[in-house]
Amino acid sequence: MLSALGPAGHPAGHFLSQWIDSTRDRLPNPPGAGGGTSSSDCNAGRSEPLAKIAGMGVSTLHHHFRALTAMSPLQYQKQLRLHAARERMLMDGMDTASAAFEVGYESASQFNREYSRFFGQPPMRDIRTLRSPSALSLESVSSR
Repeated sequence: MLSALGPAGHPAGHFLSQWIDSTRDRLPNPPGAGGGTSSSDCNAGRSEPLAKIAGMGVSTLHHHFRALTAMSPLQYQKQLRLHAARERMLMDGMDTASAAFEVGYESASQFNREYSRFFGQPPMRDIRTLRSPSALSLESVSSR
């Protein structure tokens, strides 16, 4: 998909697509578990390793990445982490702090802020709502 954006034969598009897929698969590992891209590899100011592997400058990487995903590498990584944590809490019954750690957050309070901003409510309230459709109906009636 992205290779059409770069020079003919440029491997950047293929590389970024592979990196995005592999990041999605490796994200739920706890920090320091090995076998995955470090959480700092895509943090603001730390895209250099990824850009070097892709054979492009950091700004070019960000441009291509945004064209492919409609978001920056950091935004993409954050969204993946939040969805992975939500799935762990919903499916595995994991508590908020454990889910946050599992997907690479070092601060439960930072996780709670980002989760609330992204999903519109705090993690445990969101999970209760997702588990019980009747809870959603009761909340909407009681807020009137």
